[in-house]
Amino acid sequence: MNDNCKKARTFIKHTTRTQYNNTVYEAKLTPEQKEILDMHILEARSVVNIAMKLHCTTTHVTEKLRDTYNSIYSVMKSTLN
Repeated sequence: MNDNCKKARTFIKHTTRTQYNNTVYEAKLTPEQKEILDMHILEARSVVNIAMKLHCTTTHVTEKLRDTYNSIYSVMKSTLN
């Protein structure tokens, strides 16, 4: 996981529910990205567990999380400027 993704993951893990929802909205996540992020962050599910639940590969889940964290990082970056 690259540094920007790590920063975004740490940020989103430590936000309030309102901040979480606002960030997800501002990041313009797809419904699938939001579902995966919710399972990963709010339900603390592993990538393997998410893949099993969604009947897809772990690679797919990992790629979606990476794209999601990059979108969240972009929102974080624009908020800080």
